[in-house]
Amino acid sequence: MTYARFLAALRTRVRIRSLLLRQCLAEALGVFILIVITLSGAAQSVTSAGAKGGYFSAAFSGGISVMVAIHISGGVSGGHLNPAFSLAMCLLAQCPWWKLPIFSVVQIASAFVGAGTVYILYYDAIHHYSNGTLAVTGPRETASIFATYPAPYLSLWNGFFDQVLGTAVLVVSILALIDPRNRAHPRPAWSPWGWRCWWSRCAWPWAPTAAAPSTRPGTWARGSSPTWPGGAPRCSVPGGAGGGCRWWPRWWALRWARPSTSLGWASITP
Repeated sequence: MTYARFLAALRTRVRIRSLLLRQCLAEALGVFILIVITLSGAAQSVTSAGAKGGYFSAAFSGGISVMVAIHISGGVSGGHLNPAFSLAMCLLAQCPWWKLPIFSVVQIASAFVGAGTVYILYYDAIHHYSNGTLAVTGPRETASIFATYPAPYLSLWNGFFDQVLGTAVLVVSILALIDPRNRAHPRPAWSPWGWRCWWSRCAWPWAPTAAAPSTRPGTWARGSSPTWPGGAPRCSVPGGAGGGCRWWPRWWALRWARPSTSLGWASITP
């Protein structure tokens, strides 16, 4: 009984009164949980060479993670979970523009922390599988745990157009599914599974793609890769918001990647 009173008093006295802070914490927690579950599914599949998981289990964990993340943050912040969807909400006047940079920073930072957490969690498994050489390409590559990368034959503009078009289609689809005036579908059917595909267009590949090279002993050479300047200006339209931000880091990572002989990710310096 005393403990119950203590909890009641704690709820009354310890309360976050700032709506913005509550929304940022909800977005951060939602993205963190989403990243940890999604990348853990991929790590289990990759580090076991498919013996303890495969494409289906990785995709299933991604779907479950988005469902959990939406339930965590949806009632507080709306469950944006990525900068591209926050941008779409701003364009539709469903979210004030001044919240966009704040939400974006929180989402990307949380995804970065989530990717780092998965790397620490699977540190032994990753190094055992890769024999201590963490590479972006090759038979023992492990970078695909954290982000998808373009095929060697894919050109810059072909890949960029693919991401822009795919993201635009997904934005339209999600907006149609969550539109309360659209009676063409049952209301409970929209969120957990289709949202996983949409969300993966931006915050997941962006932050973990940056997190992967940061775990190696070396560094990116200053001015060697225009990843961020190239990706950021593409956030000007809903389609490009996810596609551009998602595609440029990956293309440049492979463009400059070299085999690594140290215990670190493949070099991204030219």
